[in-house]
Amino acid sequence: MAAEKGIPLEQAVRAFADERPLALGGRAARLAAQLEAGTPLPVALARSQNPLSTDALLASRVGVQTGQLGPALRMALDHSDQLATIMRRLMAKYCYLLTLLCLGLYFVTYAIVRIIPRLSGCSRTIT
Repeated sequence: MAAEKGIPLEQAVRAFADERPLALGGRAARLAAQLEAGTPLPVALARSQNPLSTDALLASRVGVQTGQLGPALRMALDHSDQLATIMRRLMAKYCYLLTLLCLGLYFVTYAIVRIIPRLSGCSRTIT
């Protein structure tokens, strides 16, 4: 958002670092220090060891080269959101099928162990 609104990235990242807990804030502070030292964004991202997707790193490089950093980062974020939505839907369907399979297995096992022996007249006696 800072890139889209023309806010200097150094200030936005420094403010973000001040608001976050130690681990995340520390990585953001390293990124802010790199940006304040005049390091280009793609290089600063690599040096600060922030875990970013390949799409975000590529978008930062393309955005800096073309002068369209805000739109490039927004496009990478939108792509990431679409992928996350697809994965959530896929996992929901997978969990549904797994639940159906487990319930089916439970009912078949119950029928084999409890119901079928009683219906067939093969009751066991414990001696």
